[in-house]
Amino acid sequence: MTLYPPLAPRIQDGDAEKGLSLLDLKYAQPSARVPLYQRLRQHGLVYDERSKCWLCAHVSGLTSILGDGRFTSGRPSGSGTPAIGPGKAWGEHSAPGSALREMKASIEQVLARQLLVKDGATHTRLQGIMNPILRQMGHHLSASMGQRVEALLDAAAPTGQWDVMQELALPLVLGSMVHLLLGEKDFDSDSLHRFQAWSHALASVTNGFFSRDTMQRVLLMSEAFYVLLAHKRCAPGHDLLSIFAADVRWQDDDELVANAMMLLAAGSVTTTKAVTHSLWFLLQYAQLWEYLRAALLQYADPRAQAHLLKPVVERLLCRVTPTRYIVRWATQDIAIEGKLIRSGQQVYVFLEGANDGLLQQEILSDTATSDAAVQESCHLLRPGVPLARTILQHTLLALLLRFPHLRLAPVPQQQWGKNANLGGLVALPVVYRKRA
Repeated sequence: MTLYPPLAPRIQDGDAEKGLSLLDLKYAQPSARVPLYQRLRQHGLVYDERSKCWLCAHVSGLTSILGDGRFTSGRPSGSGTPAIGPGKAWGEHSAPGSALREMKASIEQVLARQLLVKDGATHTRLQGIMNPILRQMGHHLSASMGQRVEALLDAAAPTGQWDVMQELALPLVLGSMVHLLLGEKDFDSDSLHRFQAWSHALASVTNGFFSRDTMQRVLLMSEAFYVLLAHKRCAPGHDLLSIFAADVRWQDDDELVANAMMLLAAGSVTTTKAVTHSLWFLLQYAQLWEYLRAALLQYADPRAQAHLLKPVVERLLCRVTPTRYIVRWATQDIAIEGKLIRSGQQVYVFLEGANDGLLQQEILSDTATSDAAVQESCHLLRPGVPLARTILQHTLLALLLRFPHLRLAPVPQQQWGKNANLGGLVALPVVYRKRA
């Protein structure tokens, strides 16, 4: 846990481009990132000499880079990342307590098999395995989402003050993901915290934050998933892991386990952040909260209420952008918008900055950006965004209707997680007082 550090301006000789650096963009406080993104968008692609990488935060550059097959989501061969080794049988994987170097090598083997770092035919094959069943099961999960939200609010509401992160977002999102993946509906607080610790550890190493604790947790998570996979093969259910276990398109069990772990971690960490930060944003504007509630109350039909909230949810997902940036490597010399990106160079694509540009354009033009454009941008956030939409919509609907005077609780200073990319608020205390 850390606070975003204060950053000194780096502008030299009046040249704004020289004042832009990867470290500033990564670690600036949320309110300070908006002007940084604006400056970056003014210059298009910018090369940061200090970090030896390119920076991008505008929509046209983002579209060009992410749509160009000459950029890869995995570090090119020969750059230090070990090649994927042959699959191992369960029981041969490195156990916690191994030497740090061996632990890291084992984890890099897991990361190298994830959809997030795959391109071309392998990426298409993995998407074909996961996406259809995720959409289908997410639709079924949506039917019970309202009941899950209401049950959590019933438990939290009587206290008058509660933490959105720990008492609503985390149990709702993580519980939904575990139910989707493993078929488990009810589990105790110890199991919840274990899955949370594993998910945050995997998210940390995926973004390059390795420590002994995170590596040990990821290896424990991996071993647990091999046991769960064996159990599902003996006693299959209607859960995602059972369906994955019966699919012959996986290269091996290592690939299956790596991507099942990714789904749990990516889905729970980013969606928990999306819910928490969306509420944090809305509750900073009491009049906006009251306006949305009044608009909902004009409709008695839940479907009409959900339709009213749909564009609000899309814009909130763009505003909070749970995955702030992604990294691409050039596999050859590539010219983008008049800038030459050399083979092997990194490009940090700031989705948060591009989304901010879309929203700023909407405000300045005084015209609504089409829902299709916003959804397309938000689709680039991460895999599993449909589930985030569903959870956020049900959560907002329940909170707006039940708590007309929900407010942020006063805190000396907001605290933030360590992960510069996926990390968010550690807690979000709120208060609810009934009007006399």
